[in-house]
Amino acid sequence: MENQASALIAQLDKYLAGARARLDSPEGFKRNFVEGLHDLGIFRVFIRPECGGVYDRYSSCLTLVSTAAYHSLELSLLLGITSSLFVLPVGRYASPAVRQRVLADFQGRRLLAGMMMTEPDFGTNIMGIETRFRTEGSGYRLQGAKHWAGLSGTAEYWLVSARKERENGALGRDLDFFIVRSDQPGFDFEQSYPAAGLTSISYGLTRFDVAVSEENKLCGPSTNIRVVYDILNRSRISISAIASGASRRLLDEAVAWASKRVVFGKPLLAYEQVQHRLATIQAVSTICSSTCAFAGSLLDAYEPLDPFIEMLTSNVVKVTTSDLLQFSAQSAVQLYGGQGFRKDHYVGKAFVDSRPFQIFEGSNDVLYEAIAAQLIGEARKLGLSTLGESLARHPDLPMPSLPDDPYRELSMQLDDSQVDRILFGKIISRYAVLGIVQRAATNVSSDLLQSAVSFLWAECEAFQNERNTRFRCKFVA
Repeated sequence: MENQASALIAQLDKYLAGARARLDSPEGFKRNFVEGLHDLGIFRVFIRPECGGVYDRYSSCLTLVSTAAYHSLELSLLLGITSSLFVLPVGRYASPAVRQRVLADFQGRRLLAGMMMTEPDFGTNIMGIETRFRTEGSGYRLQGAKHWAGLSGTAEYWLVSARKERENGALGRDLDFFIVRSDQPGFDFEQSYPAAGLTSISYGLTRFDVAVSEENKLCGPSTNIRVVYDILNRSRISISAIASGASRRLLDEAVAWASKRVVFGKPLLAYEQVQHRLATIQAVSTICSSTCAFAGSLLDAYEPLDPFIEMLTSNVVKVTTSDLLQFSAQSAVQLYGGQGFRKDHYVGKAFVDSRPFQIFEGSNDVLYEAIAAQLIGEARKLGLSTLGESLARHPDLPMPSLPDDPYRELSMQLDDSQVDRILFGKIISRYAVLGIVQRAATNVSSDLLQSAVSFLWAECEAFQNERNTRFRCKFVA
């Protein structure tokens, strides 16, 4: 199966290279373009052989998404939504009969699929969602409203999250997922949202009051909340694939432009500041590609249902790669000038389209605080005093190997400031990814590796300096 998956990935790369004008256009791609991907068999990489696919390992899925991101952030997001938030969870947690039926229909009719989690009143607080289900006959009644789900009004299949309604009307704590079809009676797409970017991905508001059969409820090996976290953690860490492909394309575009663009009689590439900017974009590309390779190896190792990938690891990877992708896009636009602010150019589209990844799958500010809170809580409970001691308890995250490393001894004692916790979370993330890059960057030159390490170290230093200065802007009402 590995050879088949690799062949399909190579085929996708060739197909997308030939469709560059369409992908770079302001309108993006249409539904028939995605149906063409179905015809090529691209979605089979996400589907296990017993369901008609060629899935061999999770890292192949990340390679496919990264390949798509090099050509189009929008398309990589569509593939990420369809795979991480529907096809892979259904293949993992649906009963054999259901996964066979649903995934055969998905392939046979060239469909799209996604997940509905966010609600009008509950975005980041997913445990507070109000979509509910109750037993009705031999199945369930599912009622609620969801918005900002990628492919709203477009996808035919959905995984919808809900909480169980008790006899007194209160909602249980656990979340469950249900497979729902958009053509079911009572499933209504009410409003389309005019998003600022990602024009090929539809967003909006959906309300539903639908009957769901018992077999269409996902079921994990233990508690349902672990299923929720497993899906979200795998989806978050997979953002590294999107950042890997897109940052590589941004680097190629920036180098090509700097080589041919002449300013004041000489190429942009001849200017020191331009070389510095290119070096940082190159460092980001090295960091994201190494982190994606690390994520693929880790997910392959966690292929069995238990144990689950750790939330700290997925959060660290998600926030760092999404932040650095946006940084790289901003820097590329600066190099291009007005030409980079066009809607019909990859750089201009990436400038807008990369921004939501700092919000998708959990807002980065919230996740930075969660990262810090997790380690601080563990340190207090176990009597740990330094960051090095705390990270040592999480073997999935390799410890950086650096001379004169002050961050290994960084105190876990923080004041009661949310801003300080978020800055501390940023330091933890960059420091942890530095260790990831040192372990995973096996096929890059020592110069590229040193640039990546220097970039991440500089980020740690900047965040720590901000903590030390205690500079705080204050909102004036």
